[in-house]
Amino acid sequence: MAYYVRIFCASSEVPTLTSIASWVATKGVRLDIVPVRGGIDSRDWSEAEVSQAGRAVRFHVEVNRVDASSEIALKEIDEFREMVLATPESTSRQEVLDHLARTKLIVANRIPTGAFEGADYDALGYFCEFIVHAGGMVQADGEGFYRGKELILPLR
Repeated sequence: MAYYVRIFCASSEVPTLTSIASWVATKGVRLDIVPVRGGIDSRDWSEAEVSQAGRAVRFHVEVNRVDASSEIALKEIDEFREMVLATPESTSRQEVLDHLARTKLIVANRIPTGAFEGADYDALGYFCEFIVHAGGMVQADGEGFYRGKELILPLR
């Protein structure tokens, strides 16, 4: 079983895995990143396995670009739009809908349940924080949408 943390990005620019790892290192956390599709210094990577250095537990990262050929990203945006529309009207709801409409790519982080611990969450948190600073909005399964660290629209 897995838990997902997605980042809906308004920018179409994918950062290199090296730039993410370098920034996370400034926070005192070293990442071990294994590219699955694409290179560590390429902006064209689409999958990677990530862990805190020295830890065996990894989270899987997948980038889905929003374009005519990407059914996955378009389908996910539609599914989340439907969930958001099912919530009561609010400024937060509108903020999320507006962000979904501007989304150019989705960074989906698949976290293995059960084995993930504190240090693993540090690695995931900083990885996501870097992408959020590049125009992303976080959605966590079973929780909802976040603005920074604040839950602004709960989804169940």
